[in-house]
Amino acid sequence: MQDELRSIMAPLALEFSWRELDPVRGGKVVPELAVITFCGRCTADGLMPLASTSGPLGWTHISDGDILPFAEVDCDGIRAFLQKPLLALRPAERETRFGRAVARVLAHELYHIFAGTTHHASCGVAKSGFTVRDLLEPGFRFQEQALRSFQQTRLRDHNDVLKR
Repeated sequence: MQDELRSIMAPLALEFSWRELDPVRGGKVVPELAVITFCGRCTADGLMPLASTSGPLGWTHISDGDILPFAEVDCDGIRAFLQKPLLALRPAERETRFGRAVARVLAHELYHIFAGTTHHASCGVAKSGFTVRDLLEPGFRFQEQALRSFQQTRLRDHNDVLKR
């Protein structure tokens, strides 16, 4: 999952430092912090053929119209959405593909947080809904327009910090 996320986010020049939340609570604050909660069972082992469910696979928290640096990834929802195609794969391939899917949902939510937008693109990782193919097949990335929007937001925010 971390490798796929790094690959997706590479054009945005973001580097990730993965930490458990408890040590961060000790007072260390960084300006570009996102707190992600992974809900449910975040592995592809033990899949069972069940009916698929629908609903958001991840979400970013908003308060009074402001995007907060908190998001959740619904691993159980991703498992349910992908279980049929995952069951068709060899067990060794399941974890890789499941990790890819979780990374793509996470990248989408991080886009909302770091681009500071609730808007979606028409295609790519920033679009509003994903297909099974989007989550499992290689090469699903941000479209150029979403990358430009993100970079403009980061440049604007950087300039705002310099003006203070």
